[in-house]
Amino acid sequence: MSRIATLLLCITCFASFGCNSKSSSSSTLQSPLNKTISLGDTKASFESIVADYAGEDITPGLAIVGPNGEHPLHGIVWEFSDYGCVVSVTFDDDDKLTHLDFCTIADFNVSKLHRSESTFGITTIAFNDDKTTSYTKVEP
Repeated sequence: MSRIATLLLCITCFASFGCNSKSSSSSTLQSPLNKTISLGDTKASFESIVADYAGEDITPGLAIVGPNGEHPLHGIVWEFSDYGCVVSVTFDDDDKLTHLDFCTIADFNVSKLHRSESTFGITTIAFNDDKTTSYTKVEP
């Protein structure tokens, strides 16, 4: 699937989840209990953090179809229920993270239209000890 198709699918499917989140413009230090996902990270690093924070791949349950009719797809949209958020990711051919979208679970569960209006791009997301997230929004 091309990056543009993946991005469009992610944006289309991201309109109904809810999160305990705090926007932050400063970087967060990584510790065993406070890990950060950032653009440019490897897929292996991302998957390690997903495992540590009980992320669940919800892509197969969404109406996302690949450019050649592939369904169900996997590894695009991840729910972190303990943190109240949904993250959409895209990796390039070198398994580097190239795109991160963020939405709360409450917003994600409303409707596809609301999801698309509530989802926004981020460059980093940190999972904090108090079950909240901190993130840095993509500059407009």
